Amino acid sequence: MFNGFFDWVRRLFGRKPQAERGAVMAARAEADYRRVDAVNFTYIFANRLANLAVADASLNVSGGGARALALAGELEDVFQRAHKLTTQALGSGGRVILPYLCGGQVRFEAVAQDRFFITGMDGGRITSAAVLADRAETGGRGYYGWAACALAGGVQRVRSRVTDAGGHAVEMGAVPQWANLPGEVAIAGVEKLTLAFLRCPVDNRRERDGYGVPITYGCEALMD
Repeated sequence: MFNGFFDWVRRLFGRKPQAERGAVMAARAEADYRRVDAVNFTYIFANRLANLAVADASLNVSGGGARALALAGELEDVFQRAHKLTTQALGSGGRVILPYLCGGQVRFEAVAQDRFFITGMDGGRITSAAVLADRAETGGRGYYGWAACALAGGVQRVRSRVTDAGGHAVEMGAVPQWANLPGEVAIAGVEKLTLAFLRCPVDNRRERDGYGVPITYGCEALMD
């Protein structure tokens, strides 16, 4: 089913996902990281390195004024999850932090790479991407909520779409809790996409591929 998501993204947003091989490898790495049926050395190594990284880290929002204070408060939850997020990024290859509005407040969700589809890059910078944001069931049927963001000319556009379990686009109102989501939002004065990609620093050994790889990448044979 994961491979079918590539076609869904293309049909929904008119952009073909890039580095499909890298995305597939990222999905496999995520599945391996989540395994609990045997000793998971990747998790053990990632957790240990996260302990060292977070213990010596100081996380804060620089600058003064009302905006900095507001951001500091909104990011406090992310800071509290720093160890877990760092472990996940090192163990699976990466985590994407996405902002969203809930009850008039800015919140942040950590999304695994197997839900993140890069559709545009400028050098090493991501300029457009699609995200499998949520899944819901209503009336005995499953639905997927998607969001795509693209940056061009200093304007970021965010489009929301809903598909059924077969990847066919349906009205936003098909899922009651998503009925009031705007179909498209434009944000002016943007230099980079409003997301954070916590990517494992290990070299993925591939050209023009924005996906991260686990801390143990290339050592799998030694751990088997």
